[in-house]
Amino acid sequence: MGPIAAVLLVDSSIKWVTKAHVLGLTVDPKLRWDAHVMDVKKCFATKLDRLKRSKFLPKSVLRDFYFKVILPSVKYGLVLWGVCCDSNLFDSIERLHFRASRIIFNLPRAIPSKEVLAYDRWPTIFLYHKIDIFKIFLKAQNDGLPNLLSNNIYILGFHQSCDQK
Repeated sequence: MGPIAAVLLVDSSIKWVTKAHVLGLTVDPKLRWDAHVMDVKKCFATKLDRLKRSKFLPKSVLRDFYFKVILPSVKYGLVLWGVCCDSNLFDSIERLHFRASRIIFNLPRAIPSKEVLAYDRWPTIFLYHKIDIFKIFLKAQNDGLPNLLSNNIYILGFHQSCDQK
């Protein structure tokens, strides 16, 4: 109860924060990803606004810019935050992905979202998430991960289900 006691390290006081940035990911004290997804969403929307202002460029350039610059920044850490964040937040990231397709191909808002991605056969963010998880399991199966991480995946039963097939 009461205020948080000051923590001293040598002569410096350590400041209490409500969120921290670690390796490009935003983490809160309860290890939830909502703050990170909100940061990703805000940056994603800003980058899409810049993309929209660049509509004078050829579609191939806009598409390459989206897939090589914008989308990798959105997908960074997806395997972690994709499973733990609020589904409404995840859906909002997905809607921004739909918006990118509409911007690049100059598609009207009346077209349903699934058809927007089908226009150029784009995968959904959710599919990217599943693929990233599959890649991690595949690396664990082929001893491509550190032992501690592989052992935790073994505990989850992945290798047991693979051995039964």
